[in-house]
Amino acid sequence: MPHGQAGEPGQGVRAHELALLTQELDHARTSAGFVRLSGEPWVGKTRLALRLARAAAHREWAVACGRAARDGTGRPFHALVDALDDQLASADPATLRRLGPARLRLLAQVFPALGGAFTENPRDVDVHAVARAVRAVLEELAGRRGLLLVLDDAHRAGREVAEFAEHLLRRPPDAPVLTVLVHRGSGPGAGRLAS
Repeated sequence: MPHGQAGEPGQGVRAHELALLTQELDHARTSAGFVRLSGEPWVGKTRLALRLARAAAHREWAVACGRAARDGTGRPFHALVDALDDQLASADPATLRRLGPARLRLLAQVFPALGGAFTENPRDVDVHAVARAVRAVLEELAGRRGLLLVLDDAHRAGREVAEFAEHLLRRPPDAPVLTVLVHRGSGPGAGRLAS
């Protein structure tokens, strides 16, 4: 959902865009959804995503928001770790058990909350296997109430976040999950996300 006009929040374009995003949230209740929110710097993409997060929380959805490292040098899956690590740390032990030991060992390479063999080197991580495991995490965290996952500044994220997004597009979670990928419409990393 590209947007290009700044404006006062809640008026004009912003109100219309928020209404469209809220509709996507409603649709995700029955079929997982994916939205790209793109535009030039400083047009209000993050603010719009945060307004959607407030609307989702008001509807009693679980909300997980993460952002890529500002300098682009974050650890592998930084935006996902930022969004989901605290939720994994406080997850019901039964939720983690449902993921299974193999997935948990794999996820521990990425998520410090799982206390495993975390790695700083993206070459040491099987990106495709982690994407499948994170998809299972999203399904578990969504439960019946739903999960909004917002990944901000995705144009700064490494290739693994783009590959994760591609995985979700091909194999959406089997749960009420809406993933919102927020990124710049141009510049480094934007082309990879747009495709």
